[in-house]
Amino acid sequence: MKKTNLIIILISALLLVLLIAVLVKSFNHKDFQLDAMNYATASIDGSNVIQADLLDTQREKLLFIDLDKRGFTTGVAETMNIAASEILERNNLKKIRKFNGKVVIVAEDKALKARVWMILSQTGIRHLYILE
Repeated sequence: MKKTNLIIILISALLLVLLIAVLVKSFNHKDFQLDAMNYATASIDGSNVIQADLLDTQREKLLFIDLDKRGFTTGVAETMNIAASEILERNNLKKIRKFNGKVVIVAEDKALKARVWMILSQTGIRHLYILE
């Protein structure tokens, strides 16, 4: 009888800890911001797009994120070759967040660029653009 009560108490304590962890994660807005409509507006009006022929006029530092991992280089800017499936890995997000300048997403697939832009925007990364 005592052993059964002890098991029930341990299981209840474990479930309580899991419930608390889920609630904390659910209410933590640090990782993803929920206001997707604000981010969608930039996509609709095109303010998140940088034209390739205007790159030379950029005075800010640029970080290119090459989603195709094809070795995109400009010779004047930093480049990260990251598969879209790896974009949310902690090390990648840390490097992107630490960069002080414009972050430009590069890929052949326009829909892929837009999805990654939206995801990174929702993580709070600013000065984020798509290369056209």
